[in-house]
Amino acid sequence: MINFYLTFDTETGQVISYQSSIETEEKLRDMVQEYNPTWDVSPVEEAEALTAYMIQVEGVWEKRQKTSLTATWDAETLTANGTAEIVLSTLPIPCTVHIDNEILVVEDGSLEFSTKDIGFYKVTVNEPAYLPKEWTINAV
Repeated sequence: MINFYLTFDTETGQVISYQSSIETEEKLRDMVQEYNPTWDVSPVEEAEALTAYMIQVEGVWEKRQKTSLTATWDAETLTANGTAEIVLSTLPIPCTVHIDNEILVVEDGSLEFSTKDIGFYKVTVNEPAYLPKEWTINAV
C-alpha cells in the first residue's frame, strides 16, 4: 500500500516536502529524522499536500490548510525620493517580509516602504499558515 506524507520542520511547522511511500509512517519517520532530527512526518491526502502546513496545539502537531493572505498595498508605485512611502497592511502578526535580498520582521501587521533608488522591488511573504504572496513595487 502506498501512503502520502508531509515532511515538516518541528521548529517552524514549515512543510519541507511531500512524498508517497511504501514504508510505514514509523519507518519513514526514522528515515527522515536520521537525515535531520528536527523533522517529522505526517500522513496527508495527496490533493491537500500542496496547501498543508503543520501547527503545534497543546503539544500535538495538527495539519491545517493554508489560507490566502489578505495583505494589500495602498499603492504599487512610489516616488523614489527617500521620503514618500507606501504601506503594506493587514499582514500576519508577526511575519517575515522579503524585499529583494533584505529580510524584515514585521511585528505590528504593517510595513512602510520607501526608497531613494529607482527600480522594481520584489516583495514576498511566505508564512507557514498562508499561501505565498508576491508583489512588484515600482519606484520611479
